[in-house]
Amino acid sequence: MTPAPSLVTLFLVPLDRAGIEYMVTGGLAAVVYGHPRLTLDVDLVVRLGPRDPAILATLWPSADFYSPPLEVIVEERARAEHGHFNVVHHETAMRADIYLAGRDTFHAWALDNRVARTIDGVGIQFAPIEYVIVYKLRFASMGGSDRHLRDVARILEVSGPAVDRSALDRWVALFGLHTELSKAEATTRTKARIDPVSRRNQADRDQARIKAHATAPAGATDSRRGNEERPAIRPAARVAPPGIEPGLF
Repeated sequence: MTPAPSLVTLFLVPLDRAGIEYMVTGGLAAVVYGHPRLTLDVDLVVRLGPRDPAILATLWPSADFYSPPLEVIVEERARAEHGHFNVVHHETAMRADIYLAGRDTFHAWALDNRVARTIDGVGIQFAPIEYVIVYKLRFASMGGSDRHLRDVARILEVSGPAVDRSALDRWVALFGLHTELSKAEATTRTKARIDPVSRRNQADRDQARIKAHATAPAGATDSRRGNEERPAIRPAARVAPPGIEPGLF
């Protein structure tokens, strides 16, 4: 029987097979790093070489997907920053929001520090946890939903030991996000004071949600069994974040 379409099979497998450099961020990355919830879209940062737009334009056939024409991809790639386009699967309405790395220093650092994880049995490249945290803090600072701070709190609670604190603190300082990070950390400390029985009950509920998510079309699981609640992180080699001017982002 043909498996149901998923974010992995629709968007990530084609990029991987084409050899295009990418990383997953946004909601799906939050799922993998510790905040279980279903999502029908995937946020990707892609670094395109001169020949890659022509390859990218062939990955999603128009009979099954909305995908921008080659000239739009070329135009977006030429932007120094904020290049962006969408790809949408007609049948399921699943969507990939694709952001071009351009000459953005934060994107470049994250792409050089990607983390290999497994979703639906396929090796996928994720943005480093520090990048995911900082991006959510930035959305919160711009008046976004408190959901972003809740996501950060849950990520810190579940995957805190995996965070390179020196890298996180550097980017937080560069983008002026101390207040937002403090709010997220305060939420985490509040949760830590909940009585042990409530914490065990919440952990059981979280584990059930992660297992349910693993069987859904957009599900994510770690490759090692018995560790669904806290998937193991296999970090790529670390590169220290370069000094940049905050206004470059």
